Amino acid sequence: MINLRWCLTYMVAGVLMGAIAASSCGDPRDRRGQNRNRVPALSDYAARAQQSAQDAQKAADAAAKTQKDIQAQIDRLSGAQRNSSGELKEGRQELSSPGTVAEFTTKGNIGFVFAERTGYVKQFAPLCEDQAVPGNKTVQLQYHWRTGHQQRVGCYVIDGFTVVQ
Repeated sequence: MINLRWCLTYMVAGVLMGAIAASSCGDPRDRRGQNRNRVPALSDYAARAQQSAQDAQKAADAAAKTQKDIQAQIDRLSGAQRNSSGELKEGRQELSSPGTVAEFTTKGNIGFVFAERTGYVKQFAPLCEDQAVPGNKTVQLQYHWRTGHQQRVGCYVIDGFTVVQ
């Protein structure tokens, strides 16, 4: 004879397996977490790429505008130091970087060579008469170019200097 207990066990097991099978065979749109395992479509990639391209174009436009603004400011400031023919204005004072007098020249035009800490070397020749030039010190020079008079081309005028440590 068939044992009643085994029959009931098989029947309960069958009902449970049927319930599990029925729940997994439903409509896939009804399942929770459907986006978790979703693979993005090509159209999603295209939309993201298009948005990235638009963002990059906006950034490039902003950079170009900033560059134009900076150049306009440079031109405006430079224009204040030049005359109508584009040459530097006479007497426009300049400031050197810190450096030292490397050598004095007395042949031909009296002048000196100034070596800046940055490696830039500038020759101040011809030098106007009665100019005080610091020797054996690290200084920052204030100078300007004076255009010629009395059949001379022009000369450098040392307006002053600041001793730098």
